[in-house]
Amino acid sequence: MVPSSGFETLLDKCAHYRSPLSYSVLQLEGASDAVFYIYQTLQDCEEALLPFQAESLKEGSGQNGNMVAIAADAQRCISRLREEFETKMSDDLNTSPLLTGAFQEALKLINSSLGMLKKKQQLSLIRSLTEIKKEVTEVLKILGHFPPRTCAED
Repeated sequence: MVPSSGFETLLDKCAHYRSPLSYSVLQLEGASDAVFYIYQTLQDCEEALLPFQAESLKEGSGQNGNMVAIAADAQRCISRLREEFETKMSDDLNTSPLLTGAFQEALKLINSSLGMLKKKQQLSLIRSLTEIKKEVTEVLKILGHFPPRTCAED
């Protein structure tokens, strides 16, 4: 379930803290749509992964105990998201571009991977989705955009 509010804080994060912030109906609607997209993507991911959340998969190993690899595109996505997050935050807490670029690419990869998961349930895809979701969630928590409970609890 998407939080009833939150777009205001997203709009705040879209401006540098030293810049004046002007609100308009169009900007508020855009921020509201962005918040909905983020939380809906995470909720869809959580619901799709729920049947596969065996303890062994959470720790990165398959049923036979072998380590399940993260797909190369997912690993690149995670690395880019971490790197971009650290770079932007190191640049005078420049939060405005944080929820674009690599963050949006991570959400797109989650959505496209969910489609593939419905067709073919590979352990590497499940692990990749789990790790990307974890990284996106971590960014949102640091920025104060993640509710204290998970999306599935709503």
